[in-house]
Amino acid sequence: MKNKLLSKSYKIAILLLTATSGLSLTALIKNTHQNNPNTVIRLYQDGNGSGSSGSGGASGGGRSGNGSGSVTNSGSSSGTGNSGGSAPASPAKPEISSEFANFKDKADKKIKETLSRVYKKINEIIDQELAKLKQLDKPTEKADEYFKNLQKRVYLNELKKHFSNESDLTSNPSKYGFDITFPKVLANDKKFDTAIVKFNGKTYNNIKISPTDNTRDYTKIVESNGKDGVEKNKKEQDNVITSHRFDSLLDSYSQSWLGKLKDMIYKEDQDLPVFGKDIFLTEHKKNEANTTTIDGYTVKLKDEHKSWENYIKTKVKNRFVDFDLNQNQAFQINTQTSNSSRPTPPNIPDINKKPLDPTEKRDQNSVEYAEQLPRLQPILRWQYAGNDQNYIKSAFKPNNEEKEPIFFFINPVNTRFKYHVTSLNDNGTATVKIKDQVKNIERTYYTSELTYNADPRFTFILEKLTQKIEAKFVQLYKALLLDEKINYVELNNDHLQTSLFGLVNLATRIVSDNKYLNDVLYNIASSKYQSLSDISSDDDYASWINRVSNQAFVRLLHAISSSQLNNQNNPWTVLTGGFKSVQEIYQELARVEGTRNAIINKANEFNMDLKYLDQLYDYLDTSILKAQTSANQIGKALNLLSWYDDFTDHVKDTSEHSALLKVLTDTSDIKSDQKKLELLQQTYEKAIKKLEENNREKKKPLIIVSSLFIVISLLFIIANTLIFLIKTKRSNNKNAKLTFIISTTISTIITISSIILLIIGLKG
Repeated sequence: MKNKLLSKSYKIAILLLTATSGLSLTALIKNTHQNNPNTVIRLYQDGNGSGSSGSGGASGGGRSGNGSGSVTNSGSSSGTGNSGGSAPASPAKPEISSEFANFKDKADKKIKETLSRVYKKINEIIDQELAKLKQLDKPTEKADEYFKNLQKRVYLNELKKHFSNESDLTSNPSKYGFDITFPKVLANDKKFDTAIVKFNGKTYNNIKISPTDNTRDYTKIVESNGKDGVEKNKKEQDNVITSHRFDSLLDSYSQSWLGKLKDMIYKEDQDLPVFGKDIFLTEHKKNEANTTTIDGYTVKLKDEHKSWENYIKTKVKNRFVDFDLNQNQAFQINTQTSNSSRPTPPNIPDINKKPLDPTEKRDQNSVEYAEQLPRLQPILRWQYAGNDQNYIKSAFKPNNEEKEPIFFFINPVNTRFKYHVTSLNDNGTATVKIKDQVKNIERTYYTSELTYNADPRFTFILEKLTQKIEAKFVQLYKALLLDEKINYVELNNDHLQTSLFGLVNLATRIVSDNKYLNDVLYNIASSKYQSLSDISSDDDYASWINRVSNQAFVRLLHAISSSQLNNQNNPWTVLTGGFKSVQEIYQELARVEGTRNAIINKANEFNMDLKYLDQLYDYLDTSILKAQTSANQIGKALNLLSWYDDFTDHVKDTSEHSALLKVLTDTSDIKSDQKKLELLQQTYEKAIKKLEENNREKKKPLIIVSSLFIVISLLFIIANTLIFLIKTKRSNNKNAKLTFIISTTISTIITISSIILLIIGLKG
């Protein structure tokens, strides 16, 4: 009875092994070789032979036989790219959204919500600026500083009055300089016209306007004179924006507005009225339209400015109209009209024309950026910390301070800007300059107190904590294919630039805040330094420093993640959201007939297999999804250090795919430019290698499971053989022989299949 039960169990085990292995291997094969359902384009279907189902599709071509790295296409000889040689179907003509009737309500609601946020943020900005100012009864080093302080106080107080009524602002934003036009065009007009708008010395092309309503065609905003005006094309097009894209547009418009709000309402170098030129002390009665009272003094605005309301509105309006027109100009709608056989081409990434640097004065963060940087205190490095003022002054060499500094600053995040001491003053203070490493510009900003005769162990800990946290942030910058200088221009996308710029500023504010400095960095140093022996080398206590710096970095990650960036609760998702903006550009290039054909023709001309571009599109989509998923998981992560490493890995993967597509989808003429030709060839080779790496990574589960089945099936064969030998010694059982033959055959088949799959996986 016992033997029968064992025999049945044995047979059941064979069946389970067979069924499980078969199903698992089938699922793995299917998963490994299936196409990504999120493919955004299939360029190779339109190509002249590239990526055909013949040998060119699977040969891994694209390399010349001699391995020289030239761009070739092993599949280009197949003759046709589509089975049967049939021409690809032309894209269907877009139609006006069935949800268009809801667009107006959506826009009105979003604009009202944004205006409410605008009101709150404006008052926060003004209060922050006022808090920075010295009281008028406090002395300043220079007379012009005192008057500058007074001018700021005058203007900021009037600015606060101007934006004091939330309900009036939300119901009548034009009164305050916010002439919202672009979203209203797409929300109200089923057909739109385009125009060239000249405003304030700038020209804006492809501006979408209402063909019937002058409140939505900029003519009421842009005064028509010899220089400014609206030139209508008078060629109406269907407004075929989808509901989903309209929602995205409203979100983007709102976020960009809020992100640029400070520069819209207050540019110190452009807005401040000057005493003796724009404003004057007067005996006029207060509360007149062009007067204001500061600490009992009445200040009158020059008559030509009419009133403070008019003065402020003009400043705000010019900047907001520029913002609205830029948003309009950048937005592309894919449509075909009776007047044009082609849709309007998208904004093509231009290799030569870089976006503006967010630190530039003229950009969205335009108030003298260096003026906003924290005034960090210089700290003597541990080798010098224990010395007095006289010794430090004699040891200090201004010319060597950049190369061999004796001071350091707690600036682990915004590594683009280098702080260094330029001189030591007789009163013991230091003069500090901040250097922009990208622009190679430096200027004097402030003087700072110094601490002498400190414990070297204390400053050693502070310096090492700073260095370790800096290395973690440089890890993120390198994932974005930047270096510690953080040249935002190299990101080549405004949204991505703004996202990183915002994240860097947010983290810098947190690190520079007394709460983080005192509760984390100084607390670690003050509580631990006495337990250390004397310091003899920068490498002392390396493992301990790693441990406590990781703790400090985790606290910083918590602080960043619990903050808001661009009015979103997770700054990391804002950063990865920038990649979606990049992806949309590449999708536009592939969807629009003109640029799509240009990409295909260029690939054929330089013998590039378009299947690789398709795969890059697929993997870009996947890598963005992984990066976004990782960003969203920070709240659930038990180990934030591991989370950060995974997150930066996904960001790097996304950046690499994007960088490859940027070159391969560039449709400019490069025949006469040898450097660009070489870049194209090198990028094509890099793309193939990157895709091979991706495929190997994708096949890792296949390798692991097939290896596991090889081990299990071999063990099963050994066990089966031993059991058979034991049974045949006891009795000559024909059923045992048959069972042994069948089970051994099945196990052998599974082993051989697993070996074949393992070889496939290893080959990638």
